[in-house]
Amino acid sequence: MIKLFNDYSKTNLLVRIKSKMENTNIYYKYTELYNWWFNPVNKRCWFDSTDSDDLEISNKFGDLLEPDFIEFTQENIEKLDFTQSIGYILVHDQVVRH
Repeated sequence: MIKLFNDYSKTNLLVRIKSKMENTNIYYKYTELYNWWFNPVNKRCWFDSTDSDDLEISNKFGDLLEPDFIEFTQENIEKLDFTQSIGYILVHDQVVRH
C-alpha cells in the first residue's frame, strides 16, 4: 500500500480543517474585520481610501451587511466578545461607506 500522507501533511491537513471549522462561526467574521481594520497597513483606509480599497473592503466584508447574516437580537449581540462587538460597529459605521 502506498503511503499518501506523511505525518507532517496529516497534521497540516487537520490544522487546516480545524481552522476552517472555527472560521465557519459567523461571529468570527467580525473579528476578522476588526483585525483587518486596525492593522497599521490598512489605517490609510480610515480617511483616505481609494477605489481599490473600497472594492477590497466590499469584497471581504460586504456580506456582513446582508440582513440574514446575523439576526439582530439581544441574545445574539450578547454573544459577541470585545473585538467582535467592535467589528459589528465597524460594519454599520464604516463598511456601509465603502
